[in-house]
Amino acid sequence: MILYDFWAPWCGPCLMMNPVVEQLEKEKPELTVMKVNIDDDTLQISAHFNVRSIPTLLMTDESGQEVARVVGATSLAEIKKQLKL
Repeated sequence: MILYDFWAPWCGPCLMMNPVVEQLEKEKPELTVMKVNIDDDTLQISAHFNVRSIPTLLMTDESGQEVARVVGATSLAEIKKQLKL
């Protein structure tokens, strides 16, 4: 599973989510976390997944299909619940 973390350095809520995402990464080593700075997104990953606001956490399965999405700053417990982790 891949967890994309769409963020930007000027986004306050994104910066608040950094420690939450880091904690999730420690607790769930089976997740591959890919941080995508939308300002530097030359591969247009955010457009591919239709990301319209940040922070957005998006999880894909092994085939690259989206299986869950969390938009906005929230708690670790809520992220786990919404991502079914």
